[in-house]
Amino acid sequence: MAGFLRRLSPEEVPSAVAFLSGRPFPASDPRVLEVSWATLSELLQALGPAPTGSSLGLVDVARGFAEVAELSGQGSRRAKLRRLHGLFGL
Repeated sequence: MAGFLRRLSPEEVPSAVAFLSGRPFPASDPRVLEVSWATLSELLQALGPAPTGSSLGLVDVARGFAEVAELSGQGSRRAKLRRLHGLFGL
């Protein structure tokens, strides 16, 4: 784990630590996804193995989660799911 964290850029470290602790954002960040773990689990199961040559970096996922957290109001649940599907290429 330490070797993995040492290879990260300074920009990636907060997200990596948050993700490793099971959080979408660092503990000091008040944002929430308002998406259930069951929904995220279903999305991850639908992914299957990553296609050869594809890459989704920590910063990409962190930005995607930030976009999901910003969505609110009427229709936001559907918009959040669409954004998550797009993030993971579903």
